[in-house]
Amino acid sequence: MHFSALFQRSLPHLGVIIGFIILSLLYCYPALTGKTLQQTDMIQAKGSTQEIKAHKEKTGTYPLWTNSMFGGMPSYQIYLDYPSSLVSYVGRFIGYQMLPAPASLIFVYLLGFYWLMMVLGFDIGLSVLGAVAFGFASYNIISIEAGHISKVLALGFAPPFLASVVLTYRGKYLLGGALSGITASLQLYTNHIQITYYALIALGLYAVFALFWAIRQQTLKKYLTATLVLALVGIFALGSHTSRLWTTYEFSSQTIRGKSELTTNDQSKGGLDRDYAFQWSYGIGETFTFLIPNFYGGSSNGSLGKKSETFKLLTSKGVPAENAAEFTQQLPLYWGDQPFTGGPAYVGAIVFFLFLYSLVIVKDPIKWWLLTVTLLFTGLAWGKNFGAFNNLVFDYFPLYNKFRAVTMILSVVQIFIVWMMVLGLQTLLHQLNNPTQSAGKETNSAVADKQNLLTPLYIVAGTLAGFCLVLAGLGGSFFSFTGGGDANFLKQLQQMAGPDFGKEIMAAIRLDRASMLQGDAFRSFVFIALTAVLIWAFITQKIQVTVFTTVLLLLLAADMIYLDASRYLRPEDYVAKSQAEARFEKTPADEQILKDKDPHYRVFNLAVNPFNDATTSYYHKSIGGYHGAKFRRFQELIDNQIRKNNRVVFDMLNVKYFIVPQQQQLVAQKNPTALGNAWFVENYQIVKNADEEMKGLDSLRPAQTALVDKRFEPELAQIKGGIQFDKENKIILTSYSPDVLKYSYKAKADQLAVFSEIYYNHGLGWNAYVDGKKVPHFRVNYVLRAVVVHAGEHTLEFRFEPISYTIGEKLSLFCSLLLLAMGALAIVLQIRNQTDGQ
Repeated sequence: MHFSALFQRSLPHLGVIIGFIILSLLYCYPALTGKTLQQTDMIQAKGSTQEIKAHKEKTGTYPLWTNSMFGGMPSYQIYLDYPSSLVSYVGRFIGYQMLPAPASLIFVYLLGFYWLMMVLGFDIGLSVLGAVAFGFASYNIISIEAGHISKVLALGFAPPFLASVVLTYRGKYLLGGALSGITASLQLYTNHIQITYYALIALGLYAVFALFWAIRQQTLKKYLTATLVLALVGIFALGSHTSRLWTTYEFSSQTIRGKSELTTNDQSKGGLDRDYAFQWSYGIGETFTFLIPNFYGGSSNGSLGKKSETFKLLTSKGVPAENAAEFTQQLPLYWGDQPFTGGPAYVGAIVFFLFLYSLVIVKDPIKWWLLTVTLLFTGLAWGKNFGAFNNLVFDYFPLYNKFRAVTMILSVVQIFIVWMMVLGLQTLLHQLNNPTQSAGKETNSAVADKQNLLTPLYIVAGTLAGFCLVLAGLGGSFFSFTGGGDANFLKQLQQMAGPDFGKEIMAAIRLDRASMLQGDAFRSFVFIALTAVLIWAFITQKIQVTVFTTVLLLLLAADMIYLDASRYLRPEDYVAKSQAEARFEKTPADEQILKDKDPHYRVFNLAVNPFNDATTSYYHKSIGGYHGAKFRRFQELIDNQIRKNNRVVFDMLNVKYFIVPQQQQLVAQKNPTALGNAWFVENYQIVKNADEEMKGLDSLRPAQTALVDKRFEPELAQIKGGIQFDKENKIILTSYSPDVLKYSYKAKADQLAVFSEIYYNHGLGWNAYVDGKKVPHFRVNYVLRAVVVHAGEHTLEFRFEPISYTIGEKLSLFCSLLLLAMGALAIVLQIRNQTDGQ
């Protein structure tokens, strides 16, 4: 094949990609007018990353540590560049730079699933259908609206990863192996370990099925070869992100996912608390949202129209229509088992119908893997609602207890449901495009083939459509439409409107929930019926394949894209950039605090939920924040000391200002007893364990005494003759950088210096130097650092120097080059093979 012919073959794919770009931009057209989304997680990220970005702008390098949240933590899981992971540049370009946000994220979904389809040999038209079905599944769109960007990218890169591994097991060792390595590296680039973990579980199951098929077909040698290739490229893919994974591994052991030393926590095995991990568990009945989006009310912050019972009730009671309309725009319409949600995991009435239909007509054994993963992952999403199974998985399956919000696995389920749907459509097209005919007439075999397609169509369509029709007519009488948060919301209503009127409003909301279920059930019935008629017309040869795929694509768009645009990511969700940035305008409290020229102190903001909000970190170094992997010891300090307002803990953390609401504005209250950046203590107290150390904080006078775990007692032997405290001794911070802190001190005798900095050592990066010579430091007061210093005038410096990053970057570069070389070789040989074949 000449290159011109190869280019001609590529033109259809280029056309599809251009079509995806246009579709992504059209769906996100407000972004083209200069508007942006106010994504909750992105707002938090802007606060948490500000110190890191400011340091990068000032110095040209990213700091490996930031003091902007929770007293201080590594920047690995917040915002950091890994320049040696070369495949990351591809992911960054596609996910962030190729198109304006959030159109770039829609494009990643579409392109990723199209890759899966094409690599595995599906028809171009059906591949486009699959890409649209996956890209506009409601869970994916809701994730974009919420700002879960790393999760979105991980989901978008998961289909190519899955397809590449399957291709390798199908005998394409070099091409499949190279693609597997590169797509695995892309997946790791997203740094969303939970989605990657779910993808690996699915691939582990595929390996089991593939082994079974290999034994049956006596192709075990090919299976082992593919497995060996995948193991090798897997090592290279992991290696291409050595710095990212090594730092994450080190950090995770010290976070809430690691072990606790407090006996009261019962976390000796490490991992998250089960109740915390299962807090977001999908209800078993809630799974019907796959088929009917508002089966359980949709969103926890949903809107109703003027035809709703709630609006009618309010206006009938004399509430002005404008006020009633405003009230009905933000109501807790969701009544399922989760604490709250942005919307359902709706895969599409058409998609779910075709998924079930495909399970019947597809003969390819891969369907059993697709079905197994779908059922398993759905069961895992039920969490506490399927405790007999999920408790065992949580307690015993490797690494599973490191992750929370098990409903997230439903975002991966969509891949396999849509994959099964397209496999069924491919089967349908293949059978009907290759009829068995004799003398222009269909043979008995051809008639039987058609009947084998029509009979399951009637059964599946009739069952699903009938189910939806029953719910559309009688669904309001089957359920209570009462949610777990209704009692609290009723109290708020009664405080606002009185006891009786509050009950009436709550009753009206439940009627609206019923109406939403019935309306969406009828909607799904219509789409199932139309799709069934379309398939019938195609099977009976009333329409051609082009008409069939085109109309099906239009139906999918009407179902999925219209629903997303009207409910989950709407044009009205975009705001002017100036409005989005107004969230970070300085308050009077901010301006008051920023007048302080002290380079390093901390702030505690009581005007927000301090431990679930990172906006404070935009201007200040906060002891609060927003992060899913904070230090376990700091979380324990929050739970046991800060929440009960132990002032000495604020003092030792150098909380110099409290932000409090006062007379409808925020003011800063100065803490006169904050201990500063460092101080010498008069004495120390040895404690036996973490329990005793935590309890000791209840009565500690941190300016005078330091609590020292007995494991660090040998460090105190450096103090010759015990502490000889003198008020004339001084230690001050002379230079501040997030990952380099410099002090000068003057002491007449050996002293114990305590620093209001979070301890993170055990060889994990922080090093202390006195006059340039490395000295040991250790932990005191449960979370702080301490150093034994000797008499005289000296300089002391803390530097964050994790070898996991510095050495990891070198290993990342080496493995990245190997991966890219393998990819280049695979492409060259693929082109040569195609050229030789002509």
